[in-house]
Amino acid sequence: MAKNLIIALAVLSLLVIGLGAIPASAQAISTVKKFDPAALELPESLAIDAQGNIYLSMVTGEIRKVSPTGQTSTFASLPPPVNGTMTGLAFDPAGNLYVGLPSFDPTTHGIWRVTPDGSASRFTALVTPDGQADGFPNGLIFDKNGNLYVSDLFGGRVWKIDQQGAASVWSGDPLLRGETPLEPPFPPVPFGANGLAFDADGTNLYAANFEFGRIVRIALNPDGSAGRATVFVENQALLGGADGITFDEFGNLYVAIFLQDRVAVVSRGGDITVVAEGPPLNNPSEVRFGVGAQAGSLFITNFAFLRAIGVQPGTPEPALLVMPAVALQVEVLTLRAEIQQQKAALQSASAEARTLRSDVATVQGTLQGLQSTIEALGDRIDTVSSAAAAAGTEASAVRSDVGSLRADVQRLQAAVQALQQPVTPLPAGPDSLTIGALIVAIVAVALAGVSMARPGRKPTA
Repeated sequence: MAKNLIIALAVLSLLVIGLGAIPASAQAISTVKKFDPAALELPESLAIDAQGNIYLSMVTGEIRKVSPTGQTSTFASLPPPVNGTMTGLAFDPAGNLYVGLPSFDPTTHGIWRVTPDGSASRFTALVTPDGQADGFPNGLIFDKNGNLYVSDLFGGRVWKIDQQGAASVWSGDPLLRGETPLEPPFPPVPFGANGLAFDADGTNLYAANFEFGRIVRIALNPDGSAGRATVFVENQALLGGADGITFDEFGNLYVAIFLQDRVAVVSRGGDITVVAEGPPLNNPSEVRFGVGAQAGSLFITNFAFLRAIGVQPGTPEPALLVMPAVALQVEVLTLRAEIQQQKAALQSASAEARTLRSDVATVQGTLQGLQSTIEALGDRIDTVSSAAAAAGTEASAVRSDVGSLRADVQRLQAAVQALQQPVTPLPAGPDSLTIGALIVAIVAVALAGVSMARPGRKPTA
């Protein structure tokens, strides 16, 4: 409830002052502490304790502590990584600080633990079975069960280290790997997995792929093993050289773009916004949100490494920077973008509804036409049925006539047969005429019977 009120007040204030976008300029960033590149004071990573103290891993093996008031001191010193550097930092729940040390010396290479009093010892030796330094431990983060996850920049994989210090490859998915070997003065290997961050509920681990500008999301299975790896977002133009990553309280992911002097934000939906670019950013390598009064402010390390070794032109400016209250500003813009998306979706739905209404009207017209056709067909069926009934009556009459005619034919045939019988000659005289006349009369009567036997027929003379 309080968070929603804060967001609402922030939206109102931004509307009043007319803020249209987060300025990608120096005005959005201030310098907390500058360091001396000549003394190799190059901060690669940072971590913040519960009191708001900031810890920085220097390339020399020194861990610097910057208090909330800006006081700087040496918190711990690890063996100088002559052939490497110091990388990621992460606190465990007990307040111990863990450090990545890719020294490439098998006696020091691995993960180190620094207790609250500044005592340092190697926690996990990352070495191959034949005793050689293994990989390039870089980003560090703990899960909610106290297991430590470490990215391998060279090997394109993620180690999981339990609370006893035992390490195993947790994920070696191809999405974590680089592809193109680097050129001198760097080792001839590709750069892959880099910064790590868990989402709010700890069910997905996000990993930045340095070379491809890709953010990989890896699900955690219930037993703690690595689930399926997928691409959350990939954009080499905007995110190429992605280094440290972190989430704000709203679920937006912040990315330090080492190669492009840039800080970008990936929204919950995967949209990318550049929130800072150019000076004073100088090979930014890590991003972390503060605590307490600084909870919404983003702290950034200027590693300045490429300029310090002369690979990139320009003056190296190693420093600790801060973007005040950036999380709230980004969330306001994110909410605005989501509102615009919802408006666009609503407009699209309205247009679709209008189209559907038109389609419904067309269908209704078609149905009415079909109903008329069906009624006409019904009338035709009735007519045909009546005609069929009448035709059936006439057919019965015809069949009756045919039967009568057959009977007539049979009577005629009988008469003809009777006439064809031999006639015994009669003696001449008056009686003979009388008998002939009688035969003629019989034939006439038979013919008359044939004519009278046909219904509807009139006898003919």
